[in-house]
Amino acid sequence: KRMFDAIHAGCIPVVLSYDFVWPFTQEFDSQTKTPMPLNPKDFALRAPAWKYSNVLVKSKSCTPSSSKIQKNAIGLQGYLNTISSAEIERLRQGLTKAREYYSWYERPLTNVTNPLLEKILPTGGTARYVVQMLEERASGALWPACRDELKGLSPKHQE
Repeated sequence: KRMFDAIHAGCIPVVLSYDFVWPFTQEFDSQTKTPMPLNPKDFALRAPAWKYSNVLVKSKSCTPSSSKIQKNAIGLQGYLNTISSAEIERLRQGLTKAREYYSWYERPLTNVTNPLLEKILPTGGTARYVVQMLEERASGALWPACRDELKGLSPKHQE
């Protein structure tokens, strides 16, 4: 949820994991015939957490936390400082598209506390894309992939 909140706030998400999967991207569903509309590299930064797990400075004094820290260790802030303004602008432009796909409602919903209680159905990018994906699945387009996946499961799961 935090990543989507960041997108809606206009912030570039920084993901310190390669396990996190963005919905509506090729990394989310590579089996679908419908092209996935988003590429995470267009709106988010990703780096391995292990590179930034060591505390480089003491929080109160901002002095090095250890004499064993490599001189070239830059930390997460240092990494973020190396990103060019052109790259930041490119990512911000990608955020516009990502915000559309990760919104249940078209913007802006004004004076609405709970849209569903007020009988306002979702019309944003998420709702449209979920319906599109469900239509594809209902048409049977992914059935061969499902059968292939079931073949790899134990007999207990094939019933």
